[in-house]
Amino acid sequence: MKNKVLYGLLSVALIIFIAFYLKQSKSGSPTKEINPAFTNYISAFSSGVISNGSNIRIRLMEEQHDIEVDEEIDETLFEFSPEIKGVAVWIDTRTIEFRPESLLVSGKMYEAEFHLDKIMDVPDDLETLAFNFQTMAQSLTVDFEGFKTYQIDDLTWQKMNGILSTSDIAYDENIEELLHATQNGIKLNISWDHGGDGKYHHFTVDSINRTEELEQVLIHWEGTKIGLEKEGDKLFDIAPLGEFKVIDLRVNQQPTQFVKIFLSDPLNMEQDIEGLVYLKSGDPIKLVKEENAIIIYPKKRQTGSTEVIVDKGIRNIMDYQLMEKFTEPITFYNIKPALSLMGNGVILPSTNGLIFPFKAVNLKAVEVKIIKVYEDNVAQFLQVNQFDGNREMKRVGRIVYKNDVALRSDKPIDYGMWNNFSLDLSKMILAEPGAIYRVQLDFKKSHSLYPCEDDDAGNQDDIINSLKSMGDDPEEQMYEGPGNNWYYYGNDDYYDYSEPYNYNERNNPCKSSYYARSQHRVTRNVFASDLGIIAKAGSGTDMTVAITDIKTTEPISGAEVEIYNFQNKLMATKSTDADGFTTIDLTKKPFLLVAKKDKQIGYLRLDDGSALSLSMFDVGGQKNKKGIKGFIYGERGVWRPGDSLYLEFILEDKNDIIPENHPVVFELYTPEQQLYSRKVKTRGLEGFYDFRTATNQEDPTGNWLAKVKVGGSTFSKTIKIEAIKPNRLKLILDFHADVLRNTEANKGDLTVKWLHGAKAKNLKADVELSMRKGITRFDNYVDFTFDDDAKSFRAEENMVFEGNLDSEGKAIVYPDINVRANAPGMLKAYFKVRAFERGGDFSINSFSMPYSPYRGYVGLKIPEGKGWNGALYSNEPNVIPIVTVNEHGKPVDRENLKIEIFNVYWRWWWEHSDEDNLAQYVSNRNRNLLKTEYISTKDGKAMYEMNLGGNYYGRKFIRITDEITGHSVGKAFYTTYKGWWSKPGSDNPGGAEMLSFSTDKTNYNVGDKVKVSLPDAKQGRALVSIESGSKVLETFWVKLKEEDNTFDFKVTDEMAPNVY
Repeated sequence: MKNKVLYGLLSVALIIFIAFYLKQSKSGSPTKEINPAFTNYISAFSSGVISNGSNIRIRLMEEQHDIEVDEEIDETLFEFSPEIKGVAVWIDTRTIEFRPESLLVSGKMYEAEFHLDKIMDVPDDLETLAFNFQTMAQSLTVDFEGFKTYQIDDLTWQKMNGILSTSDIAYDENIEELLHATQNGIKLNISWDHGGDGKYHHFTVDSINRTEELEQVLIHWEGTKIGLEKEGDKLFDIAPLGEFKVIDLRVNQQPTQFVKIFLSDPLNMEQDIEGLVYLKSGDPIKLVKEENAIIIYPKKRQTGSTEVIVDKGIRNIMDYQLMEKFTEPITFYNIKPALSLMGNGVILPSTNGLIFPFKAVNLKAVEVKIIKVYEDNVAQFLQVNQFDGNREMKRVGRIVYKNDVALRSDKPIDYGMWNNFSLDLSKMILAEPGAIYRVQLDFKKSHSLYPCEDDDAGNQDDIINSLKSMGDDPEEQMYEGPGNNWYYYGNDDYYDYSEPYNYNERNNPCKSSYYARSQHRVTRNVFASDLGIIAKAGSGTDMTVAITDIKTTEPISGAEVEIYNFQNKLMATKSTDADGFTTIDLTKKPFLLVAKKDKQIGYLRLDDGSALSLSMFDVGGQKNKKGIKGFIYGERGVWRPGDSLYLEFILEDKNDIIPENHPVVFELYTPEQQLYSRKVKTRGLEGFYDFRTATNQEDPTGNWLAKVKVGGSTFSKTIKIEAIKPNRLKLILDFHADVLRNTEANKGDLTVKWLHGAKAKNLKADVELSMRKGITRFDNYVDFTFDDDAKSFRAEENMVFEGNLDSEGKAIVYPDINVRANAPGMLKAYFKVRAFERGGDFSINSFSMPYSPYRGYVGLKIPEGKGWNGALYSNEPNVIPIVTVNEHGKPVDRENLKIEIFNVYWRWWWEHSDEDNLAQYVSNRNRNLLKTEYISTKDGKAMYEMNLGGNYYGRKFIRITDEITGHSVGKAFYTTYKGWWSKPGSDNPGGAEMLSFSTDKTNYNVGDKVKVSLPDAKQGRALVSIESGSKVLETFWVKLKEEDNTFDFKVTDEMAPNVY
């Protein structure tokens, strides 16, 4: 179970500084000897092997005064050889950071001097700290990802996809300059999609011309732009038009074994290729067709050599056969040794020991390391970490366990497949209540079961004996003090960079580089506690806290709740009542909650960024500004220059936040944003404040702005000042309906009167109709999308009435509305009505109404993903809420809604519009359809768990179609995949889990009882919180049972106008 905070918060980015321990580099450049006396003045400095994007830091032992934090330091405190241009700044009262102007040179040893005497008085032999550090060596690889055509029926123009990866950070612009593509000496355009970490760069070679002759595309790269003295070439054959053949083949070993066969032409998707593509070994396979490729999935994991055979009976989109039979030898390898954690929680309740589960493949042992963050240091740890963070571990903890543990099973298992294992941490450590333990699992080459030709059988049985004692372990010694070459801010990752490492062998389990630098290490922080903590707060000062027993869900009474600020100073202390609740009044911003009961301790961060996301919940509506509401209104909608303005401001302050006689400031701004008038009032009548002002006849027309400021909140209203000729006739067009429909004759009553009330009899009138694309919205589903972005609708205009009014000034209008079947959703019908006076002048008015071309609508809500910029992870489940309603927004049930997900490539400059682009991909299902599924709604709702089941990145499109009504909803979204790029500080909490429940009604009066129905559950307890827009009104527990999980509560005055 996770601790939860439901609290209005902003996210905080954490910068992780990685530290390394360097013994002796292979080039023979030793680390500098540091005078131990420096430890009296300097606690840490950058050293070892660092990234080329790192900053260089010095941390002092004592705080310095009279400094400017985040301001550039004028004096020259750092000197580097080779020279590094940049600036030095104080980032706090003890830390100086040198920020290079650009990336450091890769693979370079830097000599550094820090002039300590320029900031404090020190002995002569300590005036300058000399130290060194080295940047990581740069390397790059270029991988081919296949050819594709732009149009399925035109094979003359193609594009080629690939990935360029580097071992360290490289500027995007340098990457784009180092890679070139040519065809017949003509330079080809390359477009890029750069990964956010600066190491992975997807590219597409554009506009490759395929002719009647054999063509070649040359890919050439030069590494000098990224500090790499290396260049390379790759030639790719472009088959002549009319030649359908296999052009490449790639074998993927993990996590899923498959063979991808690249073809020169798009496949005939209608052809059954079973038996035409197979393995010579005869092993059963599954075939998947893509545009220009066939993927072979063995039904059982393969080991050893075989041949891929593609029969010439395979046909392309033009129905031509493969020119010749294709045969290629391949080798399947075992899964590479790897580790993976199970679950994602951090709390271990005290049930059946402290069990730590994980998965392993091709390993007979793992190296286990446990770092303990002492209870007294947890608050300091949480200042710079979420619960699963690892920054500045050396300051708050130390290693308490490090050893090899054999992986054994009480039943026969296949170690070459993924298997579940677990560690009982209680047998390795004595868990201290309140302490956090960072558990790390890693493996060495001697732990591997992966078959290699050069295996030394004599070492395969030695699992434990090679481990040195903790006292002799150089990593353990790093925790003894600041040291002279251990970066104080670093995380817990320990690397011995003196060991041999070859970047090009990093993915080969038969080489030592695969096991070096802890690249396969998995880690998780855990702490033993039975306390479950929930904290809820609104925009006021009260915070409601609930404490329960995780094992039984029973509320815990008498638990002591302590609230600390960021500086770890106690702000408030209270105890929970018999129901496990307590409410704390906080006048200032809290940071950390600590709950204690007997020997149990629990923690909960309350800072900006630690709240669970509520994006999947219906919590819409107008947000209270600092607990108050305000509204400005005037006596009309449009004024003329020179008119008086009678404006009223209504203030609602249910929580008595605004003191008596608090000033309410009114300001009026011209369209040029110049202050025109300002008034201040300290008294109102029952919350009503009267502000009267006027404009001059020579004042400009346009949108003026009225602002009212009160209690730190600002409310505004647009004031229209127009020099208009007013209508003399009042025109009304009434269809006596909320929505126009295409299943019945839409009858409109046109009524025209003079403004003084007389009938406008026998006047000429006309009505013009303009149909335009609208936005489909329903009041109860404001966060849902109901329109299909892949469908387009062009505005249509026609005259639907021309004639004279009768003697009563009335006429009947029958608009003839014809709409094509591909309307994206609800449309907007705009009626322009004119009535002509006998002298020639006319009055005009406009009306608009929604027009429903469908009898029902399906809607969806794309959640905010965990990836960069809200992208969804394609290799893990994503829950998408779906609703079905009729044209009035009432829920209806639908069977077998069709869900389709398409791959949408980046738009090119010659594509006309976003709608055209999406429509092209959706219509071409053979090429772009990723998957099709079906789902049904109950009570108008469904939850679709989307998992694309692979590592996809880029733009995707989801369409859900209701076959009964013909309506579809479609929306584009972006995907990445877990592990593609992990941002620093990305261990922030995710979203709250969704629990479906319902009420007996939607509207209630004060005094009514609200009946709520919850899903059936065998056991557990639900926390019910009734909240307004600004505070928590009431909280109580509901004990769950197998049947009839209902409860009720009474509606009170303070719940108006709505509660959640």
